[in-house]
Amino acid sequence: MAVLVTGGAGYIGSQMVHELLDAGERVVVLDDLSTGFRWAVPEKVHFAGGEQALLTRLLREHAVDAVIHFAGIRCAIRCATIATILPIPAP
Repeated sequence: MAVLVTGGAGYIGSQMVHELLDAGERVVVLDDLSTGFRWAVPEKVHFAGGEQALLTRLLREHAVDAVIHFAGIRCAIRCATIATILPIPAP
């Protein structure tokens, strides 16, 4: 199974990435590194830096079967601003 982990370079997301790899799953990480770290993602995992436009492409190119969402912004004002500028694409 291919699993997309959003926020996979953060503390919790990167732990899930390691668990999925240990379970033999194919993993794709989408993270804008605003609070995560590239070094937290294993080299054998496909890593895509955070533009919203990448989401549709990643889902198609990697035949993603499941998404585990750990990406988030703690500041509500920043989150609302980003959501206005970069709306989530329709499926």
